[in-house]
Amino acid sequence: MTLGTTVPDYWHHQWVGKGKISITRDTQIFKQGPAALKVASTSGPAKGQAFQLIKGASRQSFTVSGFAKSTGKVKVNIAIQSFSKQSRPLQFQQVKYLHNTQDWSSFSQEVILPPKTHKFGIVLLIEGQGKAWLDEVKLTGSNIKNIADHLEKASAPKQPKPTVTPKQQDPTIPMPGHYPKFPQAWLKLHQQHLKQTQKRQINIVFLGDSITRGWRKHKKLWQQHYGNLGAANFGIGGDRTQQVLWRIDHGLFDDIQPQLVVLNIGVNNLWQDSFSSARIATGIEKIVAKIRIKNPQTKILLLGILPSGKQPHTPNRKKIQAINRQIEQLDNGSTIRFLDMGAKFSRT
Repeated sequence: MTLGTTVPDYWHHQWVGKGKISITRDTQIFKQGPAALKVASTSGPAKGQAFQLIKGASRQSFTVSGFAKSTGKVKVNIAIQSFSKQSRPLQFQQVKYLHNTQDWSSFSQEVILPPKTHKFGIVLLIEGQGKAWLDEVKLTGSNIKNIADHLEKASAPKQPKPTVTPKQQDPTIPMPGHYPKFPQAWLKLHQQHLKQTQKRQINIVFLGDSITRGWRKHKKLWQQHYGNLGAANFGIGGDRTQQVLWRIDHGLFDDIQPQLVVLNIGVNNLWQDSFSSARIATGIEKIVAKIRIKNPQTKILLLGILPSGKQPHTPNRKKIQAINRQIEQLDNGSTIRFLDMGAKFSRT
């Protein structure tokens, strides 16, 4: 599994039946480099899976092969799950089973899809407390191509080129950041954040722009209020909604399951773009949605954009108010809460 920046392409589909799992691209443990697919329980016993969806047909036959590995007290199934046109599960065909800790072992099995099959998934399912890896998956047969390999190559993500960036960026479309005088600096900051997610347990994520990153200048206050809570500061100066969307798409939440995300973003969209307040608010809404998809159990504290400028009736002030009114509607009283602290930072 050589492609992808976080999870190899097409392995983003997941199902969780119990507990919490993480799905990641492991660049340290693999059968053949530079990476393997990894599914792990993250907080005690869990049951869940990663799978890749592929177009299929009734009675289609092929051979699925590859390598799998496991550690911990865990049951692992590599399987083919077929679905009808209405996405109704039809048949779960086991092709490899691992129990507890087992080193890399190969598998190869012929599969015949059942009648009414419209699509099927290659599944890596774990049950228990542990980890499992899947690598070098191939589909071969007289009437099909190597579909898994073909799909990954066909949609290989383009590597970001932070040295070139358009003047106008849509607040709802993911885009890497760029500092003209330091072309690689933004991407290095993102990579530093990814390393943090892989090294320690993170319970609270502060996500945003320079307002969030500014906490780094107040280490004593940070330690006093958040040091013992497992908090991480993922603020990057200059970030707009599109940069946060890109960071989430490129691994920021792939290795962690935080209890809380404190999100403060959007003010930089006022300076560098000419999009409407509704479009900027939609970008924030998409960030919230992506976090919820990655981490359904995570709660979100969404902060309103703080006042800008000394005068209360400027166009930017009105734009901020409109954005805050729109994103306030995301507050559901439980998993997402909205907090507008603007009055605390303005005399007018």
